[in-house]
Amino acid sequence: MLLHSYGGGVDSAYMIAKTLRKNFSKIRVYIPHVAASGATLIAISADEIVMGEISRLSPSMLFA
Repeated sequence: MLLHSYGGGVDSAYMIAKTLRKNFSKIRVYIPHVAASGATLIAISADEIVMGEISRLSPSMLFA
């Protein structure tokens, strides 16, 4: 899954992560640039996270 997002609500991100875990046996997330807030929650629900030199995870864009 390609994930690039400046974030969003954690309630909806939790539901997305829960649905992904229910429907896929293995999840690999590619983060080309940023996964903040709710996107971080989705990313950490994966089995594997692939990031580049400029990629970052962040609790919110306020801290990025």
